[in-house]
Amino acid sequence: MSLLQVRNLEVTFATADGPVHAVNGVNFDVDSGEILAIVGESGSGKSQTAFAIMGLLSRRGQASGSVKFDGREILGIPEPALAGIRATEIAIIFQNPMTSLNPFMRISEQMTEVLMQHENLSKRAALDQCIRMLDAVQIPDARERIGMFPHECSGGMRQRIMIAISLLCRPRILIADEPTTALDVTVQAQIVDLLKSVRDQFGTTIILITHDLGLVAGISDRIMVMYGGQVMECGPTDVIFSAPSHPYTSALLDTIPRLDRGQEELRVIVGDPPDMLALPAGCPFQPRCPARLPKCADTRPVLETTGKRSRACHLHCPATSQ
Repeated sequence: MSLLQVRNLEVTFATADGPVHAVNGVNFDVDSGEILAIVGESGSGKSQTAFAIMGLLSRRGQASGSVKFDGREILGIPEPALAGIRATEIAIIFQNPMTSLNPFMRISEQMTEVLMQHENLSKRAALDQCIRMLDAVQIPDARERIGMFPHECSGGMRQRIMIAISLLCRPRILIADEPTTALDVTVQAQIVDLLKSVRDQFGTTIILITHDLGLVAGISDRIMVMYGGQVMECGPTDVIFSAPSHPYTSALLDTIPRLDRGQEELRVIVGDPPDMLALPAGCPFQPRCPARLPKCADTRPVLETTGKRSRACHLHCPATSQ
C-alpha cells in the first residue's frame, strides 16, 4: 500500500465572480521513501493540491474526494486530529521562508518551541537537538547561528532553517512548495541536493512542487505534470524526459534553455492559461495544443494508466506503454 493515496481530489473556491475550480479530479499515489515532483505553470493547481492534503485551504476553499495517509482517511477529519498529523507525520515547507519565520523571534526560539510543544523536551534538550538538526542541513557554525534573527540570515540559509524546522519531529512526508523561489541558481542547486540528502539520511518521502522541470531532473523518482487543475501525465522521471507522451509535457520541456540552441530565443508556450472560473468542457490544454483533435474541445480525456505511467490525452501515443 502507498504511503499517500489521493483520489478524485477537488478544490473549489467561492468568489464574488463565481466558483473557481482550482483542482479537478486529481489522482496519485506516493510510496514510502519516494521523491515525487509535481510540476506545471503557475495556477495549475499544484500548491492547492498540497494545501488540501494538509488541511490548509483558505476559508473560502472547499475540498472533496479522498486523501489517505498510511491507509487512514485524513481529508475532512477534525482540526485537532489533523494538527497532530501536521506536527509529526506530514510537514510542509512554504516557498518564502522570510514570511514563514517570525522576524521578531530568534531562530532558537522558533525551533525549540516545536520540540517543547510536541515532544515535551526541556528547553536545553530541545536546543541541543535543534543544533544537531541545523548541522544536518549543512548550516555552518550552527551553535552560533541559532541565536540569530531571520533577517541576519541569507535567503538560502533561511530556507535551510525551514527545512530543519520541518524535520524536527521526523515527519514521514515532507511537502516542499516551490522551495527555491527567489534563490539564485547556485543556491537552488544546493537546496535540491539538500532535499535529496534528507531523503537518503532520514528516509523521508518528499513531494516537491515546482514550475521548473529542469530543476527536478536529478532529484525526483517520478514526475506528475498538472495543468488547469488536472493531471496531464505522470511517470518515472527518466521516461518523462526521454519520451514525453502528452503535448503539454513536451511543450514544458521545450521551454527549458539548452546550450545546443546557441543564441536562439527562449521558447514559450503560445497562448494563455485557462480561466479557472470557466474551464472548457474538454481538455484544458486544448486551446494551446498544436496537436488538438476535434473531440478535445468538448470531451475531457480520462487519466489512463499503462505500465508505470499515466496520461490524459486523446492522441494515440505508443510511448505510454513504457
